[in-house]
Amino acid sequence: MSEATEEILEHLAAISFVAGREAREALPAVVSLGEEASLRFLETGRDLFFYDREAGKAYFHATAAMVAAFGGLDPWLEQSRQFLTRRGTFRAVVGFFQQAATVTKKLGGRRGGALVQGWGPHGLIAM
Repeated sequence: MSEATEEILEHLAAISFVAGREAREALPAVVSLGEEASLRFLETGRDLFFYDREAGKAYFHATAAMVAAFGGLDPWLEQSRQFLTRRGTFRAVVGFFQQAATVTKKLGGRRGGALVQGWGPHGLIAM
């Protein structure tokens, strides 16, 4: 684990024991994708946790299922950051993380991934 990765994990733990624990537990699902991916993953998780505690927890809890469903961090990592641009979306964030991996698996990677990318400024856009 790099110094930058450890620094983010320590920062999360200093802010909240829960955030640090959740991030450390989720990280093994991402490590095989490389150091850059791990850093992007942790930075996004940290930002979501600071945005809303429940959103951050949902993000970290869903990591293994999301990586398995999408085969990596894209497109769901970038979509996760979209929630940071809208106020009061923490319930949508939690719902997104609870359902996105299942929807992607049931609809198939391409179609499910397109649905996940369909979040617009007013929520999910029917595709």
